[in-house]
Parts: sequence; C-alpha cells; structure tokens
Amino acid sequence: QSGGTPSILRAVTPGLDFPMPDGYVLDKDGYICKVFDDKDDDGHPVQTTARIFGSKLSYFWAQRDPVPVLHFLTSLDLDNVGKISIPRILLGGGTEFLKVLYGSGVLPVPEYEKYVRGFLVSLLSKLYEAKKATEAVPFGWYFEDGKRRGFVYGGLIHRDDGRTLPAGIADKMLQGIYEPTGQLQTWYNALRFITNQKRPEFDAVVASAFAAPLMVFGGQYGGMLSVYGQSGSGKSSAVKVGQAVWGHPKLAKGVSQSTSRSILHKAGSLRCLPMYWDEIQDDEAQLKQHQTLHMVTEGVEGERLTSSIQQQSRGDWQTMLVCCANRSFIDFLVQKQKTTTAGMYRVFEFAADKAPLNAPGRVAGLDVDRAMQELETNYGQIGMKYAEFLGTKHAIVDTLTTDIVSAFKKDVNCRQEERFWGAICGTLIAGATFANHLGASLDVPRLRTFLIQAFYDNRKRVEDEATEGGTVLNTEHQMTAFFKAHADQQLWTDTVPMGHGRPKAVTVIAHPPLDRGRQVNIQWVLGRQELMISRRALTEWLSK
Repeated sequence: QSGGTPSILRAVTPGLDFPMPDGYVLDKDGYICKVFDDKDDDGHPVQTTARIFGSKLSYFWAQRDPVPVLHFLTSLDLDNVGKISIPRILLGGGTEFLKVLYGSGVLPVPEYEKYVRGFLVSLLSKLYEAKKATEAVPFGWYFEDGKRRGFVYGGLIHRDDGRTLPAGIADKMLQGIYEPTGQLQTWYNALRFITNQKRPEFDAVVASAFAAPLMVFGGQYGGMLSVYGQSGSGKSSAVKVGQAVWGHPKLAKGVSQSTSRSILHKAGSLRCLPMYWDEIQDDEAQLKQHQTLHMVTEGVEGERLTSSIQQQSRGDWQTMLVCCANRSFIDFLVQKQKTTTAGMYRVFEFAADKAPLNAPGRVAGLDVDRAMQELETNYGQIGMKYAEFLGTKHAIVDTLTTDIVSAFKKDVNCRQEERFWGAICGTLIAGATFANHLGASLDVPRLRTFLIQAFYDNRKRVEDEATEGGTVLNTEHQMTAFFKAHADQQLWTDTVPMGHGRPKAVTVIAHPPLDRGRQVNIQWVLGRQELMISRRALTEWLSK
C-alpha cells in the first residue's frame, strides 16, 4: 500500500481486550459509553448511556517501565487502525492529553470530553489490577511470567496466541528509523542485485539481518561478524539490503565516526535486532570496534553513574554486530592482543574482495545505486513479516535453529573456545532458511559450504598467529624465537656448582665471545640435561 497508514496495521484486528471500568460500557456497535443515572417520565430511576468517543478503541495495554504509558488502538477509516501512546503523566491534569488523542485520530465526543480523562485513569488502574501492565519492550523477544510469548517490532507485539497488540518505543528517534515504511516489493527488488552475483559472502551479510534474533537459540549473547575487502567490492550494498530488513538503510547503520558507546547504547535499545557498522577504514575506527568487541559478546552494557551518583539502567541484548572494513580486523586484534586469542575467538571474519568484470550478476553501477536509494523510503516491511513469523512460531524457530546450529558445530568439530563462531555460522544458515520461507532467494547450501571453509580458515589463522601460550606448538615457537634473539648470550657447561663446601669445578664447553659487559642469560648444562634461563630476560622478551 502506498501512502497513508502503513499496510501492516491492516493485519491488526480490533477487539475488546481490556477490563471495562465501573460506570462505562460498550454499546452493541463496540463504542465506549458513559453510564448516567436518570429518571423516566414517571420518576423511576433508569440508566442511560452516551458515547464518549466517536471512534472505536481496543487492545489497551499499560507499560510500567521505563516510563508509565497507556497504549491502545483506534479505528481510523475503512479497516485501518492507528496506534496511540499516552504517558501517564499527561492524565494527571490539563488538556494536553486531548491534543494527543485528536492528533492521533481518536475522536472524543465534544460534549462528553470531561469524562474521557476519568475513563482512561480508571482503565489504567484496572489494567494494573488485572496485571496487564508490563515492562516496555520496544524491540525483540516478548516475555510474560518468564515465558517467551512473542516478538516486538514496529510498535506491535506479535503474540503466539495470534493476537497483535500495540507496544511502546521509549526512544522516539529509533522509532522513526525502525518504523516499517513503504513497499515490501522494493526490498525483494534490491535483494536480487545481491543474490544474482552468487557470492555467499554477500548472502551471509543479508542473512545476518534474520540471524541476529536467533542468537539466543545459538546459546550466545552476541557475536561480531567481520567482513573486509577492497572498496567497491559490493559490501556496502549488501549491508544496505540487510539493514533495510528492519530499519532505514542509511540512518540506522554505524559509520566510521560512530563511537563505541553509541553502538553499545543502540544494542541495548534494539536488543535482538542486528546492528551494522560500515566504512571502518583506519586505526581509530578499528580501535572503536575493538572497544565494543567484548561487551557486544557479553550481552550487557557497562555500568555507569548518573550526575547524581546513581546507577543508570544497563542495556542488555542477544544479537549480532556486522562490521565491514577495507582491512582485516583480526590483523588489528593480533597487534592489540599479542598474548591472548580471546578476542580472535569472538570475531568470525572472512574476505569479500572485488569480483572480475565478467562475474555473474554484475550490472551497471547506476542501476544498483538507484535500487539501494529506493530502500531509504521502503524498509522494515520484510522485518514486520519476519517479526510476525518469529512471534507466532517461536517454538518451531527455537527447535529448528537449535538443530541447525548443532549440526553445523558437529560438522566442523567445534571446540569450546570456538563457540561464538559456531553460533554465528549456525544462525546465519538458519536465518537464511527463514528468509527464504518469506520469499527471499538466498542460496543456503552454497552459504553453508562457504561458512564451513571460512570456519576452518579462522581456526588456522588462530593457530598460525601462535599468540596463545600453553600449547606445545605455540610455546615452542616463542622459545625458539627467544633463543635466536639471545644467541650471543648463551653458555654450554658440563655441570653447575652445587652442594655445600668447595664448589665443584665447572667446565665450559662452548660460549659466545665474552666481551666485557656481555651478560649470559641462558645456560645449557649438558651433564645434567638442564636448561637455565634468566627469569628477568625471558619476562622482558615475552612482554615485548
């Protein structure tokens, strides 16, 4: 549907789902009425009713945290409905709440406006009593009494009982960026420019949009997918198509100037939706990426204090962060973390270089650019379809995703330290599978083969870097390098002085030129098969 109310709202079926306050009833046509005590012509007490709204209201829902808000739907024209959100503070006095109602399409009957506030305040109390108030969930999985019951996106809760209810969004800026807009077909048109190239690395970037909400079933709080390659390879186009699943393809993604704090704050707001960080081009930008790495995979924002020395609320998430750059992030990590592989195991990386001019699916740059620009006014509609699928079929999604992740881990013999890689790859395959269920055209078998090879490449990279102490191979590499660097500071003897009394004579078998001031930091004691190393010299070497 073009223009007017987003077409997705047509799927919301209005209905009575709230406890009617005392003194109010619904008439036979479904309009809310005020009950009045009156007398008939003979003076007998009777009750009369009058409509206080000229539109039908339904699906009331009270939000407790972080800001108390009353949400509900209102009938507009034909079979369209609109979402209304009124902060509780506006119900305390004044007429500001009436401006909100009129501006949102709710039509109070003018002569009965004075009863509207009383109805809404009484209803809010009833909702609290009936435990129909809950914490605000702007995006992601929706829980009731500790059980998964649906998925929230675009201001709607898609529940597993088939109902679609309104939901609040605390951050109005994010609401505008992640509100379903425009035509669904535009996204499919842009997707074809990606899939026609038959490049699984780009299919993986698009699949990440569907994989991020599945990370919870992969058993990890978060994962970082790093894609690097030359400028002009097509990475940014794949990112735009992936980002447009849920939000504005340009305004929603992070860029080189984004800060690690802003990325983490957004993760806490989006919760289960994917995040994209594009155009990471220099050391400064990669340093910001490095600063987000561990917190992204731990799934919780750092602790912070307010100006009044109070703890701020902390965002939490289970999602995937996709980072695209012109150079390898693993190369940067190796330089930053020379003595541990912990960071490398939290990043799954592969290359996406330029394809030859005669490669399949290559088209004129202008055609691609125009298709990607059209996404800026047509996004989020496929995300709404996916949100409905996730919310209503979450039990099936859980089972299938778990099976896919487990099968992938088994095929690559995934080790405990490689668990983040296994979760990322498995959910990418599951996400691509579910995307195809909604009409996408991702090549899942080819994607799976590609990810298996990329998994082995990442494993070999960690082994080749030899940065992790404790293993036989890595220890041998480091010690060999130490001995070579100290070749002129080694001494070979038959024994060492030991025991009480007169020291035993020591025969020097070989030694470097013993110039004045030269230290001996390594001694090979051949007769005792011992090796003596200066602790100070070795510690300095390893630190360097």
